[in-house]
Amino acid sequence: MISTETLVMAMTEAVRRAVTELPPDVERKLLDALEEEVEPLAKQHLQASLENARLAKAGEGLVCGDTGFPLFSINVNPNAQLEGGFDALRGAARIATSRATAESLLRPTMVDPLTRRNPGDNLGPGMPKV
Repeated sequence: MISTETLVMAMTEAVRRAVTELPPDVERKLLDALEEEVEPLAKQHLQASLENARLAKAGEGLVCGDTGFPLFSINVNPNAQLEGGFDALRGAARIATSRATAESLLRPTMVDPLTRRNPGDNLGPGMPKV
């Protein structure tokens, strides 16, 4: 039986990794682009992006200041047993999103589509996406 807290911890860790670790193939492409670039300003931007990634991996900030919106794509073995059933995934994603926002991994940018009120935790109608 997979507990809800295990799901929340795994989802929170997935968010942390997504915003602090640049995938190796992306880093390689940025390094390749830096090597090929001839325009000084473009080179400076690529260097800044790579430095942000280095600092983020070292625990000093995020890869990018615009972390987008929370989206969880989950593959689960149909034989898995989840505390609360498969519906628990949505609730675990909400808790993980709230935690990740409180830990400053996600900027609190999601607002209610009608009132434009910002709850400050990236939760609301349809958020996070699962």
